[in-house]
Amino acid sequence: MRVADLLKLEFDAEAAKTHSYFSAMPEDQVKWKPHDKSPSLGSLAKHIALLPAFGVVFLTTDSMDATAGPPKLPEYAGRSDLMRTFEENCTRLREALVNASDEYLKAPWAFKAGD
Repeated sequence: MRVADLLKLEFDAEAAKTHSYFSAMPEDQVKWKPHDKSPSLGSLAKHIALLPAFGVVFLTTDSMDATAGPPKLPEYAGRSDLMRTFEENCTRLREALVNASDEYLKAPWAFKAGD
């Protein structure tokens, strides 16, 4: 079995759990913050919905440069937007896994901060 096939099995299990958490997230609490300096529950959920897109970057490039700084956390725009974003990113990541060879997955990958 290819390494990517094993990763896809694990990813699908985690994606199903995340989907169920998003389904159970109370809509009336999306503006709640665990601390005044923290992002809202809705912004954190949207951030999690975007995380599979980073997997696509890892599987389709040989590096990523962080000199631009951290991305701004997105605004929550409702459960349907959250689910659509998450599913689109999951689909893209699954496609990248299908195309990832064992050789590619074993190659070095770099997270850079400039030169």
